[in-house]
Amino acid sequence: MKVDNSKVALIVEGGGFKSAFTAGILDIFIRFGFDPFSLYVGVSGGAMNLTSFLSKQYKRNINIITTVAENANFISIVRFLKGGNYMELKYLMDVASRKFPFDQPTADTYLGEADCRVVVTNYSNGAPAYLSVKKFGWVKTMEATGSLPIATRGYCKLAGKKYIDGGLADPLPVKRVYDWGYRQIILLRTHPAKYEADWNIESLYAPLFYKDNPKLQNLITRNARIYKREQNYIQNPPKDLHITQISPPEELKCGVISYNNENLMEDYRTGLEMGVDALETLKNG
Repeated sequence: MKVDNSKVALIVEGGGFKSAFTAGILDIFIRFGFDPFSLYVGVSGGAMNLTSFLSKQYKRNINIITTVAENANFISIVRFLKGGNYMELKYLMDVASRKFPFDQPTADTYLGEADCRVVVTNYSNGAPAYLSVKKFGWVKTMEATGSLPIATRGYCKLAGKKYIDGGLADPLPVKRVYDWGYRQIILLRTHPAKYEADWNIESLYAPLFYKDNPKLQNLITRNARIYKREQNYIQNPPKDLHITQISPPEELKCGVISYNNENLMEDYRTGLEMGVDALETLKNG
């Protein structure tokens, strides 16, 4: 491990429709030209937000989110009960590619010598993995980290391995980035800074959907504990680690899979405001 105190890492938490908030923060970064990072790490929806940030496509992600939200079939309990996906990830990717195409050449140019890694969970053993877009490509890594357990049922196969949403195994990968040698981290959250995870709905469904995958079952039931452990690390970091969190002051209007356009735009505007408020501090170190 090589420590370089001059390097800054950006981590963007996932959160489904809560990602409208971090889309707002990153749009402010784009507008004001703030991009001192040498490493970008995204989890689930946070990774998708990073694509638009690196390609400097202002408002691209909020446009994708609101367009998807307007389609009544994107989330369907009827389809889910019939054995289909509760959430159609393919529709999300289709909207992104057709209506708001990703400017990959610009993203590659801005990425330069830096790296962008997408957090995923190994479907077979439940271990976290951190896939570089330079090695595995932008599209496939986004499909992998966006394959939500239960909601999308399936997985993404990449280089012979199966992957799903990285938020299961490492939802707040601050310690991992610290272990890579980074001592300055900016963390964009979709929950308040002192949020205490207590969800357990997924734990009830895990035995039904993953009866042939005990490691994944176990991981889902432990997800809230993993989140709490990582939250504790952030609140009690090593002395040489400087973390700047930008998080909502209270719970956002949208949930991971619950939303309406009014709430999406309110969360987005909150992100814009928080981004503006944070910039002076960030620019002054």
